[in-house]
Amino acid sequence: MTTRTAPGPYRLDVHPGAGGGGDLAADVRAGFSGPRKTLPPKYFYDETGSELFEQITLVPENYQTRTELSILRDISGDLV
Repeated sequence: MTTRTAPGPYRLDVHPGAGGGGDLAADVRAGFSGPRKTLPPKYFYDETGSELFEQITLVPENYQTRTELSILRDISGDLV
């Protein structure tokens, strides 16, 4: 897993195969072999996709991410 600092304080980029980031085939087998199919989100976004996601979270209609972050900031002391 590779971590880097970016424009936001809460950004984490995961690059499959970089530094032990996991094996796609193994993750697919594990996630698809159970009754509820799953796939780790680390495979959903490349760098361009991550940037687009960041931009999407800033539009007024997509307030959920900002609201959740605000709530977590407000209660983080008590949560810890």
